[in-house]
Order: sequence, then structure tokens, then C-alpha cells
Amino acid sequence: MIPIMSDTIKPLVIENVRLLPGAQGVLDLLAQGRFASATAHSVRLQAERMALVAGFDVLACLDALSFTPFDYQVSAAQAVLRRFRGRGLLCDEVGLGKTIEAGLVLKEYLLRGMARRVLIVTPPSLIEQWREELAGKFGLPDFVSSYDAQFRELGAQAWGAFPRVIASLPTARRPEHREAIAAQMYDLVIVDEAHHLKNRASVSWKFVNSLQKKYILLLTATPVENSLDELYNLITILKPGQLATPREFRRQFVAQGDPRLPKNRGRLRELLADVMVRHSRSQASVELPPRHAHTVSVKLSPAERALYDDTSAFVRERLAGATMSQAHRFTLQALQREIGSCPAAARPTLLALARHEAMAPYREELEALAERAASMPGWSKAAALDKLLMSTVLAGGDDRVIIFTHFRATLELLADRLRGMGIDPVLYHGQMTAAAKDGAIRRFEREGRVLLST
Repeated sequence: MIPIMSDTIKPLVIENVRLLPGAQGVLDLLAQGRFASATAHSVRLQAERMALVAGFDVLACLDALSFTPFDYQVSAAQAVLRRFRGRGLLCDEVGLGKTIEAGLVLKEYLLRGMARRVLIVTPPSLIEQWREELAGKFGLPDFVSSYDAQFRELGAQAWGAFPRVIASLPTARRPEHREAIAAQMYDLVIVDEAHHLKNRASVSWKFVNSLQKKYILLLTATPVENSLDELYNLITILKPGQLATPREFRRQFVAQGDPRLPKNRGRLRELLADVMVRHSRSQASVELPPRHAHTVSVKLSPAERALYDDTSAFVRERLAGATMSQAHRFTLQALQREIGSCPAAARPTLLALARHEAMAPYREELEALAERAASMPGWSKAAALDKLLMSTVLAGGDDRVIIFTHFRATLELLADRLRGMGIDPVLYHGQMTAAAKDGAIRRFEREGRVLLST
């Protein structure tokens, strides 16, 4: 008779048992109440389950999550793992969880021991969101960011010292960091907001394309904005040659006269199916809160209209010039957007152009436009915003408002205007430090009524 003991089970008596070699030692440990820790048991159980899983038909990571992903998110991760072999473009519409899909792939590779060194590249404003999601949802708290003090203290050596890093794209692509990153071999690279890589001649595209990586995920809701060439450039990072050469791609798949219009759609869809996943809201069948969109048309004052028309005419005439440099073209295009945002926002650009030697023949015209922008008696769009805020924030309810603007100058002017109305807005823009951005978001969550953000 062999007694089997534990701290919670009464002694059992087993008769006529033939012990396998080594079994007596195990039973002796049980009789003494010497059990493995709960952590060790969990790890061993997880390892045994993974050993039973063949391929990626079943994801081993699902039992290790603190949430239940949607079916379409699981299928997207499986497509990346099984069909794309770890190199994929995740293009779900905004709000459907591309970060979740990428996290599933990441967690699966880590659990299976197929990845150790991981680099996540993202815009600066999303670094903390990525870290929180990985820690809270996926049980991965050991990622460091390129903003952390411990990371910055090591300088360029930090890229080799930390196996799991979340970095901002502007930081990672800087010359002093690029060389150190290029020397690393990464098992998995994830690039969020990957439409920033749409230009094959850009520093960002060249940086990501040059990384040594076994697997890579690109996340963007807008793989095409201005031209199908942008889609070609993203696919080339993942799977060079998938869409042939740039010239052959345009010949086969881009309609003549419209760079955004595809032709041979069936064949193009087949090629993209080898590397891209995209879900729409209708396909995902996710029940989201109802969204009620309203467009408020604002009529400009005669003075605003005249300034807008005169500035637009100046931009149009200069852009038509054959000798215009690329830098000046970019500045003039920015000026056109600024004059549509706020007259005062366009004033600094008008004065900067007036001071440039190449614009000397137009200096008086530019200075006159700048003076008109500075002395504009009203601001019609802001006046319309005043009315909206008076019916929401200032009406005594619990309404909270987020206001987006492209330009910092417009943001500052709106902030001053809101303070004059008795509203203390929370500001969020690209010139703030990572800590200041996090503080702004926390303040808005706790007590803010209006968030002003670029």
C-alpha cells in the first residue's frame, strides 16, 4: 500500500500498483507535501499545451490574455502566422483593433520561443498606449521605451542592451541611432501608423527597410492616400518583388491618368491576399456606439474671403512657376492649408516667405497679405465653435469636447479664446515632452472638459 499525501487531500490508499522507474521518488515528495510552486506549475502546463498544438490552427496565447479578442482579430493573427509567415500588412479600418491583432502575433511568437528581440516603432504620442496595452492585455510588462531614463542613459548602446523596445520613429531614424539599430538582429519588428513609410525616397522608409528582421508587421488604416505607389512601397518592405518592379506595377495595376485608380483588380487582389489583411466595420460586425455626424457650414466674412482668395491666387501662380524649388513648393502648400485654418496662423509663413531672397520680387505683396491676416477683424470658424461650446460645455451639462487642428498657431489662438470664455482647455501637441503628453491625457480623463489637440 502506498499513501499519497497533500495539504488539501486526505490520504488515499492504492493497492497492487507497479511503480515505474523513478516514480517512488515522486511519491516520496508528494508524501512530504513538497509541491512545485503555482507559477512553475502554470509554466509547465502552458508548455505541455503548446507541445500538443500543431501549426497555428489554434493560438496558444489565447489562454494567457486578460481579455477575449474578437473572432476577426484572431483570424487576422492566424493569417499572419500561417499564410504570411510573419510578414504582413494589417489595414483594418480605424477602431477595429490593429494593435490587438499585432499583439496576438507578438504574444504567440514569444510563447512559442520563436521571437526574443522585438522592436516596436510608433509615433511619439502612441508609445505609452502601446506599453499599457502590452502590459495590461497581453501580460508583457517588460518593454522599455526610447524615452525611459534607463534607456537614454546608455545612449546608442541601449538598442543592444534591451531585447524589447518601443521607440518613436523620429528617435529611431536619427543618424546617431540608425547605425546602432541596424547592427541589431530583430526577431519581430512592428511599425504602427505605417503610412508614414509611403514614400520610398524618405528617411523613414529607408530606415525600416534596412532593419535586420525575421518577421515584420506594418499597421495602417490608410495604405493608399494619394497614389497606389504608396501601397507598392509598403508591400516592398514586407515582401520585395511581390508586386514586381515599380514600372511593371504601374503598367499592370494603375489606371492611366489616375494614380489612385487600380486596374486588373482581380489579379491585384490575389497578390495582396498573400500579405495584407483588411476588415471593414461591416465585415467585423462589431457593435460600436452610434455615431451621429453633422457638418456645420461656415460662411467667411467678406474680409476673410478676400484674404483667402488673394493668398490662394498667389500660391497658385507661384506653384505654376517652372523654377520653383521643392522647399518653396512645400512652404506654399503649407501656406494654403494655413489660410484655410485661420488667417493669423498663416501670418508667420507669409512673413518667412517675404524674408527669403528667392521671394524678393514678391516681398511687398507677401507683407501686405501678412498685415491683412494680423488685422483681420473676426474669425468666422471660431465664432461657430463658440456657439457649439455654449450649447455643450457652458450649458451646465457633462459634455466633454475634443477639438483637433492641424496647426500649432491655430491651437494657441483657440486656447486663448476659450480661456476668455471661462474654459480651461487641456492642450496636447507635438512639441510637448512624453511626460507632459501623458499628464495632459490623465488630466483630461479626470477633470478636463475640452481637449485641444494637433
